[in-house]
Amino acid sequence: MADITKSEFLSILRHKAKLKGLISEQSIADLDYILRKFNEVVDDLIKEKTAEQNAKSAIMNEAKSILSNSALSKTDLEALFTELTRKSGLALARKDTTERRRKSRLPVKYRHDTVNPNGKQVTYSWTGTGRRPVFFMDMTDEELEKYRVKDEE
Repeated sequence: MADITKSEFLSILRHKAKLKGLISEQSIADLDYILRKFNEVVDDLIKEKTAEQNAKSAIMNEAKSILSNSALSKTDLEALFTELTRKSGLALARKDTTERRRKSRLPVKYRHDTVNPNGKQVTYSWTGTGRRPVFFMDMTDEELEKYRVKDEE
């Protein structure tokens, strides 16, 4: 049998017809041997992965117990996890990026506060760029000016 790649091997294992075609020439004794070896390998892998998951779960539970009984504040924990994720190469959303994004938004130029028929407070706002919201759509520029937000300086 020619050398095959890992993806080709997995493809064969996932497709019954391909697998059957490759092993159909084997004797019953060989098929029995292949089946036993395959089951042994799969059982070993399941045991290893289960042990790994149990170990991780135990560590997580211990960490939760320690952290819940500690005097660390939320800020201390955030700093700790930020440091750990930085060391492990994981990326978390950075606050400064989010704050920068918020600051870069255009200021609202036009605003109208009203109460809808259900009694809820509704605010219509527009920055003056892009398509006009429905509330401001049919207004002339003169009518729109009465909704202009006064600059607070």
